Amino acid sequence: MVNNRLLLIAILVFVFSGITPAQSWSFSSVADPRSGFDDFKKALIEIKELKTNPEPKIQKSEFVLVNGDFDPAEINFRIFNEVFPPNTNSSTKFLPVLGNHDLDYLYFINGKMTNDKNVFQKFDDSTISYYTDIKNSRIIVVDQYQGTGFKSGCINEAGINWVEEKIKSASAEHIFIAFHEPAFPRFRHIGDSFDACLKERDEFWNMLLKYKDRVRAVLVGHSHYYYKMKIQDVKGDANNPKKFPIEEGGIYQIDAGGAGNSKEGEVTVVQFLIENSKVLARVVQSQKGEKDFKVLETIEIN
Repeated sequence: MVNNRLLLIAILVFVFSGITPAQSWSFSSVADPRSGFDDFKKALIEIKELKTNPEPKIQKSEFVLVNGDFDPAEINFRIFNEVFPPNTNSSTKFLPVLGNHDLDYLYFINGKMTNDKNVFQKFDDSTISYYTDIKNSRIIVVDQYQGTGFKSGCINEAGINWVEEKIKSASAEHIFIAFHEPAFPRFRHIGDSFDACLKERDEFWNMLLKYKDRVRAVLVGHSHYYYKMKIQDVKGDANNPKKFPIEEGGIYQIDAGGAGNSKEGEVTVVQFLIENSKVLARVVQSQKGEKDFKVLETIEIN
């Protein structure tokens, strides 16, 4: 009886003290699987089984973000559901990003990938721009080709305004922005990604910097190479293709590399661990011909 009374007192003190329980959760990002079906499945199995998972432990992913070039979408979506069967303990949310090679565009709009209105709060019915709130985070996905995009890889004024509105309206502690073609590309597609429209690119990034206390990272693909930068000055080293600046007061751009359509067969997964106000990213990679993944690096986002 005494022990029960002490337990009740402890619970009441906890509840009325205003202390909120610790929140710790994870999600994963990959990019550009295309027709590399075996490598894509390999990446998804690593996300599911977490065989490469030193301290601090990454947890089961609440969702998997695929940063574009999912074509052929129907086959790759079938692979995703084989690894993460829907409506089971193994299931996880799938968040698609439209890429320049995603030719079966209508499958994104009308198919099973984006028809859950509880998950996908869309810009409009014909554009793959949407946001979703998960735990203490908001994920904002931008279509660079229709509605919010133009010139095959840029974000237009409507897109910039929409993203800012969704940042301002969010009660989330953490905000992640996702699109396919980098604002600051490296290795490939330099000059024909979002950097093909410098006025809009700079306006977009400077807008994000106004909210750098909550915008944690911009997640992209397209290059097939993993790399990271933290950019504060849109006119500085971010425009030098040989440099990878990490600038105080900047926002991370993280390219998830490839999970199928990969440089020399590298398969990359970027995993995020969110523990209340802290965000950590871990990059795991499997080299060509290797079965297992290894930790490439760990990034303290904030």
